[in-house]
Amino acid sequence: MVVEEERTPQAAGTALQPELVVVHRPFSVTLLATMGLSIVGFSLVRLIQTINQWEFLLSLRAFLPVYLSLSGIVWGSISLAIVWGLWNGKNWAPNATRFACVAWLIYYWADTILVSDPAGRNMNQFFIFCVQFAFLAFVFVTLASPKVKHFFRRNL
Repeated sequence: MVVEEERTPQAAGTALQPELVVVHRPFSVTLLATMGLSIVGFSLVRLIQTINQWEFLLSLRAFLPVYLSLSGIVWGSISLAIVWGLWNGKNWAPNATRFACVAWLIYYWADTILVSDPAGRNMNQFFIFCVQFAFLAFVFVTLASPKVKHFFRRNL
């Protein structure tokens, strides 16, 4: 997507005619927004499946359906707001993305340790940790790129 912004000349004695500068969204930002949109989709599926399986989840643990519904709503809403900010190049979006990624990782591990069944907890933990670390590194490296920084600074 191409975003146009107006810039006016700042030199004294020049006419104030707006100049359009074309700013392209970097592919890495599009990729981050797409990844965020998939989290929105997963959260929506989590919410729908929780509603469909409410009685079964109640039989497992009394708090489980409410917990799963709320987590689906909260993470879906946060992800949707961040995707909107990334797509539109809002200057708050990079910091919100970094914060949400770290917060989600903390949530994931707290959920894994406190809520999940201990029998299945040890399966693939090292692999999951490596994938999460790679994802976190990708997010931080992408948002530190000069092209990406320019894309988000244009709204200042």
